[in-house]
Amino acid sequence: MLNSIKADILRVLKKKSYMIMTSLVLVIYAVSLIISLSKSPESSGLITSLLSKAAMLMIGIPVFTAVFSDDFNSKAMQTIIGYGTSRRRLVISRYFEYLVILAQAFLAITLLCVALFGVKGQMAQIPEVLKDLWTQYLVTALSVNAAMIFVYGVQNATLGLVVFIGFIADVFGILFTGLNFIPFFMKHNIDLSVILPENIINEAINNGKPIYYLYAAIYIVIPLILSIKLFERKELEF
Repeated sequence: MLNSIKADILRVLKKKSYMIMTSLVLVIYAVSLIISLSKSPESSGLITSLLSKAAMLMIGIPVFTAVFSDDFNSKAMQTIIGYGTSRRRLVISRYFEYLVILAQAFLAITLLCVALFGVKGQMAQIPEVLKDLWTQYLVTALSVNAAMIFVYGVQNATLGLVVFIGFIADVFGILFTGLNFIPFFMKHNIDLSVILPENIINEAINNGKPIYYLYAAIYIVIPLILSIKLFERKELEF
């Protein structure tokens, strides 16, 4: 399995669309940080926070498309399964591929931030900047996990991408906030937003609530199991 994961990671890293988008994100980071550190070092934390959220979209979406959508668009999935790869193995390997490729991009951003803050003599801000950046990585990791239910359960990568964007663009956060005003939820003090990946990660890391690490683990395991079970029961569309 490791060889197949490695081969597919190399395939994604060679895609021109992915390389262009990653390079664009690094350029945006560099220009924005240079400007903010030169004019107002105090605002660099806010700038990096906004850029970290932007990275979820600008990097997360191209990686999602390359890892999940290509299997459906090129019909490569049928070939992989035809050669004896189990559906369970395929789902798990694709998830880990996504995490590795996304981590490589975030690592590049990390090195860029360390270099620029170091040159400007603002190393004291680095821990907070990197904490915010990798918090967004974890949010993206949980969001893609939930989206995989639709990718493999419905065999529709486009629908999965829509769900993924809904998570990382906080569309569901806005929706759930509105639902909280429904009388039934207000009466019973039910806040649906607590189940969102961003809130789970924030509660675990920023608010120091260890129980949310368990919730994050459950958030990973259950969608993976559902994705595998639904995928195993569904006929492949040729």
